[in-house]
Amino acid sequence: MRVLEEKEARKILENVGIPICPETIVSNMDELKSAVKSIGFPCVLKGVGEGLAHKTELGVVFTNLKDEAELVEAAKKIRERVPHAKFLVQKHVQGVREFICGLVKDDLFGPTVMFGLGGVMAEALKDASLRLAPITKDEAKLMISEIRAARLLGEFRGEGAVDADELAKILVALGKLAIDVPDIVEIDLNPVIIDKTGKPIVVDYLVRAAND
Repeated sequence: MRVLEEKEARKILENVGIPICPETIVSNMDELKSAVKSIGFPCVLKGVGEGLAHKTELGVVFTNLKDEAELVEAAKKIRERVPHAKFLVQKHVQGVREFICGLVKDDLFGPTVMFGLGGVMAEALKDASLRLAPITKDEAKLMISEIRAARLLGEFRGEGAVDADELAKILVALGKLAIDVPDIVEIDLNPVIIDKTGKPIVVDYLVRAAND
């Protein structure tokens, strides 16, 4: 398998209507300072490039950067840890609820769509529901309601209830990709943050495809 570069992966996901946070990829510090003017503060900075699929574990993700000084310091730390890294600067999405949406091709069952509790605790808690692809919108909404942490879908800590229709659209789109682009063997959207209005926004994504 090969991990698709962010630009290629993003195009595939956006083509099926998956909402991804605004972001720009640049190569150096001057380009970074220019790019952040359109993104705005607060922002997120990530190191991207070959071998950087698991960014958090490698210490190349910095969130809630409030000004240029914090941005430059984060960029220096990324380059110290991974000298060949490029920079992905992204709008900082505020929201306390994080979910994971995914697609995996099981050897026995074939392409399977997954929804669950996301963020850094996703693997530890394993709170998820599964369906064989493709799926309908009604099936997707049922998946969403099945997780143990389903009460997070309602109003939570002053934030609006999750827009279940929009969340379901993401799951349906993943199932569609499984059928329409059979070379894709895995998609990991984690986290999908629910903003203050209840809308889901993908802030990190990983797409793996079969080798050419």
